[in-house]
Amino acid sequence: MGGTMPVTKTYRLLLLATVAVGALVFFWGLGSLPLLSYNEARRAIPASTMFVSGDWLLPRLNGDLYLAKPPLLYWLSAASAHLFGAANEWAVRLPSALAASVVAVLAYRYALRQFGPWPALFAVQILIANTSFAMDARRAQIEMLLTALCFSSLLAALHYTRGDGDRRWLWLSYLLLGAATLTKGPLALLFVTLPLLANALYQRQPRLWLALRDPIARVEVYLTRNGLASAEFFDGIRAEADDLGRMLRDGCRAMPDPAPLSMFDHVYAEITDELAQERDWFADYLASFEDAPHAGGTSGGGR
Repeated sequence: MGGTMPVTKTYRLLLLATVAVGALVFFWGLGSLPLLSYNEARRAIPASTMFVSGDWLLPRLNGDLYLAKPPLLYWLSAASAHLFGAANEWAVRLPSALAASVVAVLAYRYALRQFGPWPALFAVQILIANTSFAMDARRAQIEMLLTALCFSSLLAALHYTRGDGDRRWLWLSYLLLGAATLTKGPLALLFVTLPLLANALYQRQPRLWLALRDPIARVEVYLTRNGLASAEFFDGIRAEADDLGRMLRDGCRAMPDPAPLSMFDHVYAEITDELAQERDWFADYLASFEDAPHAGGTSGGGR
């Protein structure tokens, strides 16, 4: 399906230059800057806590359970910290940089297969030059990891639905989609299933609809038909999942809110004038949610 334009020496040099520039954009000085935002701190602190305490099961923020987001990014950041021996800026940002590299490589290979070498080269150059993409690749945030997992899952499913691969590609798509759900919750389903659904509605081929069927149901049918598990076993799993979900919801509702302003004390080694101004602004923002009719005035910077 790709183009037939020849790969010249100029093309190879440009490709090598693109790879070098991409490596610089994604990795150069990754740990030289302190955490740049409150959002980065919310991702870095649970990973650091996992690394220091050795408790990798559930993320914690300032000693309290932090279940606002699933834990996959925290696990990867803590694993990176374990690899390098410190939960520093480089370690917690490395998963995003690696995820961006995966997206760039997959985008290049997909465009190469579909359109040819030069469109593939231009596509990856445009991707690397995109400001938002480059910034997310250098931050300890969820977005880039979610992008890599959803994009990989979608490409694996498309590889199967177009007849280029066997059922293992479909299971790989499900696996990556599950990892994406462990990154940002059920929202990840929309980024994969909706494009597949639109493609299935447009082309109306049975193989496309098969990719949208529930894989868990297929596992249940297979195990019960072959006597490897009973229907009561799966009923018990569903009941336990419901009980666990109810317990987690009740626990989240009963938990006290973490003190957001303590981020500034835990993350930054010193509070500059700019950070003090940001902390004052954030304190005013938090005060605007209080019951007082005019809570949004000056708060004096919290702590």
